[in-house]
Amino acid sequence: MDINDILTAINQQISQLQQARALLAGNESTSAPTGKRRGRPKGSVSQAAKASAPGAAKSGMSAEGRARIAAAQKARWAAQKAVGKPPKAAAKKSSAKPKAAKKQIARKKEAAAT
Repeated sequence: MDINDILTAINQQISQLQQARALLAGNESTSAPTGKRRGRPKGSVSQAAKASAPGAAKSGMSAEGRARIAAAQKARWAAQKAVGKPPKAAAKKSSAKPKAAKKQIARKKEAAAT
């Protein structure tokens, strides 16, 4: 077969496929967008927004419910804190010695300055 024969056969197949596509697709203008957008138009307000007053935002939870949740969270934090850190040894109580040492150092500085 000659190259020209091959090209003509391919062109015939292409034209047949294009005709089949045109039949399957139908009218091209119906598949093209009409310029309208789907969904709620921009700037419109939903029914829920219309129902609620603009200044009076209704609380979704009562004060008692918030207090219960706060207490439960504090209990969780306390439990986490207790588990997370090992108990420390008794803390040293500050004695009078460090204060006395500070006073003594201050006296030495005063004596050296005069």
